[in-house]
Amino acid sequence: MHLVKRKDSQEKMGWRCPRKNCRKEITLRRGTYFEGSHLEIQVILRLLHLWSTKTLVGKAQDELQVSTQ
Repeated sequence: MHLVKRKDSQEKMGWRCPRKNCRKEITLRRGTYFEGSHLEIQVILRLLHLWSTKTLVGKAQDELQVSTQ
């Protein structure tokens, strides 16, 4: 799979199979907890980092400027 820029969806990046007879594409969020999220990928990655370091929810919300909803 190769990382490619997408033009046809909310997702700006995705993965594409490099084989000419396949060319299947999937998005970075597909099949994850964030599949229905409208958060930008950069925010999701920062959130995952904060979660992995056991940062408190309130501190993560303040740092990322997001709400619980």
